[in-house]
This record gives sequence, C-alpha cells and structure tokens, in this order.
Amino acid sequence: MKDKLIIEKDEYVDDDPSLTAEIEAGLKRSFQERFEFAMRLYKIQQALKKATIIHKPFISR
Repeated sequence: MKDKLIIEKDEYVDDDPSLTAEIEAGLKRSFQERFEFAMRLYKIQQALKKATIIHKPFISR
C-alpha cells in the first residue's frame, strides 16, 4: 500500500491574480535575462554597501 500525500491549502498563500501574472512572466524569462537582472541588483547592492549618508545644512553660517 502506497502512502498518500495529503496537501492542505496553506492559510498564508496569496491568490492575488496580479502577483500570479508577475510570477508567470518571471518564469518565462531566459537564463540570460535572469542573470542580467540579478547582476543589476548585485551592483546596486554593492554600491549601497559602500555609500555613506552625509548631511550638509542648506544654510551656512
């Protein structure tokens, strides 16, 4: 006798159709497009890691 896999619906699953459409569009992208997008995000992350926030007052005394 085989064990039957019982899958219950997760309460936290979001069935938003726009989110589903975005996921499907993302899965249709080629590996090259995914790689280029990931590299863009990586470069932004590296730039933000190096960035420092400096406050300069607008009015000099």
